[in-house]
Amino acid sequence: MLNQDEYDKIRNIIYENTGMALKETKIDFLSRRVETRMRELDLDRARDYCRFLQLDSTQREIEELVNLVVVSETYFFRDYKQLKVLAESIIPLVAEEKKKLGRCGISVLSAGCSTGEEPYTLAIIFREMLEDDHVRRLRIDGLDINRKSLEKAREGVYTDHALRETPYLYRDKYFARQGDLHRLDESVKSMVGFSRANLFDQRQVGRLGLYDIVFCRNVLIYFDRRSAGMVMGSLHERMNRNGYIFLGSAESVGRLTDLFTMERIDGAFVYRK
Repeated sequence: MLNQDEYDKIRNIIYENTGMALKETKIDFLSRRVETRMRELDLDRARDYCRFLQLDSTQREIEELVNLVVVSETYFFRDYKQLKVLAESIIPLVAEEKKKLGRCGISVLSAGCSTGEEPYTLAIIFREMLEDDHVRRLRIDGLDINRKSLEKAREGVYTDHALRETPYLYRDKYFARQGDLHRLDESVKSMVGFSRANLFDQRQVGRLGLYDIVFCRNVLIYFDRRSAGMVMGSLHERMNRNGYIFLGSAESVGRLTDLFTMERIDGAFVYRK
């Protein structure tokens, strides 16, 4: 069990490196994660772990700890209301605007993509909604801070639980049953590229391309007002003119930044650059 001084040191290290702000009440939560890492490193005392964390110039240990802190629970077709708005309103608008500009390519970012369910869901929706010419020029990038989650995303193999909200039409069309698991079709997997990125690191985000549509759902809950504002500012810079960003249903940018205009479409909120 971490004492208060140890807890403060470790959560400050996490905050300085990732912008993730752990509350005072999370001491038991973080203690259990630290104990897991101490067993892996064969360390007996929490103060020794603190010292190890502070002296790790590779930053691999902070990465290992953050992997345990971030909750990776997600599933296909999460928050169907937002996805319906994407399919029926946003995609046609973006496609029409691209057509007017003489361009076919649409770029999409799934920030905090975890094990890949969200960007693959988006890929399925785009395949269903766009003509082949647009699909061939579509780019979907999935970003996450957790390397292990990204490895699973690249495999494209999922449980029944991950597909619990997936319409059976799409299960049959885009997944192959393998025992108790489901393997995603290569035609969908090939539409998504995955890479590790720390959204709080402005240099890393600055190396990304420009996007027409961004999904950053249930990510801001890990940040405080300052770090969340920085993340939103960085994402704003990586969006094309009139680009759209989707947040989690309980998240809002109203108190963080005035860079986006909120729009309500068919009962769902979306923000426009």
